[in-house]
Amino acid sequence: MFEIVLTGHGKFAGGIKSAVRLLVGEKPVIHSVEFMPEESEADYKKHLEDCLDSLSDAKQIYILCDILGGTPAKMAYLLCRERKNVDILYGVNLPLILEMCMQAVSGEDEISDIEKLQDESRESLGFIKRTTDKQETKERTGKGGI
Repeated sequence: MFEIVLTGHGKFAGGIKSAVRLLVGEKPVIHSVEFMPEESEADYKKHLEDCLDSLSDAKQIYILCDILGGTPAKMAYLLCRERKNVDILYGVNLPLILEMCMQAVSGEDEISDIEKLQDESRESLGFIKRTTDKQETKERTGKGGI
């Protein structure tokens, strides 16, 4: 089974973890490390490093960052250069994390098709145009409404 470390700016990681818990229950494979405004980069790096060290028995760890180029992603990259069992994904969303969580708890050692997972994550992004016409809503969404 692989482990998932959520990280990002502010309470992003804790918020996503809370949403996962609400939707699918408590999952021990999900960990969160938040980068709060009052923290220095060194403080944050230490918190992330401590989390990764606590998962030293994991075959594979995925760090899921909110955005590329921010402190959480940069520190994750710096810490992972020496760790062969850690990969980083950025720009993550809740559907992606839910799918990864389901794969982890099913006993998978790693994500088998990361490109497919990325495609599914992109497909989960959409736009619902406000309308009062049920037929137009059905044509746009393929559903009779929300």
